Amino acid sequence: TARGRMASAGVFIGLPERPIQNVTLDNVVIDSAERDEACMPAMAFHLEPMNGEGLLGRNVRGLELRNCEITAARGPAARFADSSNIQFNGVRAEVKEPGAPAVRLERVHTAFLSGCRGGQPNGVFAELCGSETSNVRLSANNLDPTTKPTKLVDSSSTR
Repeated sequence: TARGRMASAGVFIGLPERPIQNVTLDNVVIDSAERDEACMPAMAFHLEPMNGEGLLGRNVRGLELRNCEITAARGPAARFADSSNIQFNGVRAEVKEPGAPAVRLERVHTAFLSGCRGGQPNGVFAELCGSETSNVRLSANNLDPTTKPTKLVDSSSTR
């Protein structure tokens, strides 16, 4: 369990030629709150300063979150780009920023989100960005009736 004022809930940044592979987080609770000012996540170089953001992954191949709770003060609770084989099983993904999706997937091939909770009323659970995002499945998620399960977004309009 990690709670408090932090740059982000966690960062997994691999290289295109050497992605981070086969990571499982089981029964992890992360609640990121905003700091007084943005800062760099620990040991994550070449990123913009962050402030209370969720879990970030880039160039990840094979990541599973099981029975985890992630709360982000800013942005999505989980954001993955240029990755594949991402699985969320029984994850609670909460966001505090109005209009932020619970999960954002950009240029992700093969993702499975099952038994999850999260998002905001009248918001979006999973934002799917770019034409390269493919084979994303949602199953048996427990969402607010007013939450849209998915939203397709052109990658040029994402932040």
